[in-house]
Amino acid sequence: MNNNILKEIKNELISIGNEPNIDGLQQYISQNKIFSFLFYSKIIPDFESILSILNNLYEKFDCMKLIICICEDNEEDFNKIFKTIQNISCLIFKFGSKFKENLISLYNIISIPSLIILDKNNTLIDSLNKERIINLKESDIQGWINKISILNNYKEKKLELGQVVKLSVHKHDLIYSEQSMKPGYGRSGWICDICKKHFTASVCNFFCIICGWDICDECYNKYKNE
Repeated sequence: MNNNILKEIKNELISIGNEPNIDGLQQYISQNKIFSFLFYSKIIPDFESILSILNNLYEKFDCMKLIICICEDNEEDFNKIFKTIQNISCLIFKFGSKFKENLISLYNIISIPSLIILDKNNTLIDSLNKERIINLKESDIQGWINKISILNNYKEKKLELGQVVKLSVHKHDLIYSEQSMKPGYGRSGWICDICKKHFTASVCNFFCIICGWDICDECYNKYKNE
């Protein structure tokens, strides 16, 4: 599976609700979109409420594209679930699509439901289990948007995770990192020590491994040339 996910799988998808025709999806690949794959099954007792939660949130974010993988080997069960999704704008893998199994293997899906968040370059942004899906908030989506934006900016600037920089506003070296690299950080996120804005834990930034000092992308750009 290459980086152009929608180009590769578009013939495997069905368009539901207000989603554009499949042939028009190519334009999304060149834009800063978030592609979310929901792995889904009839065994989930509250699957309709999960879809409602996602649909209500995604309606507020034009950048979100929901793609549903119905994990049923029986076509009758597949069609029962398919009928419950008709009032939601999304894309659905056709019954028997080979890409469903490929994605399950590629992203190590071990429980249903699971929500996998990717950017346009097929970079994994986040992975959510049922509990996190049910408790999903707008701030989580904004965190994905921020993380994708920062990753794209640093990719263009040829900055990579683990890269060390020196800024005039802090006495120690700063390292560009993601949540997993930061000791002691929880889901509550972090605060930029310059502008005092709060960011979700999933947003990458430069931080000081010595004293825990943080600086957001906006502030970094202000001071990087000093």
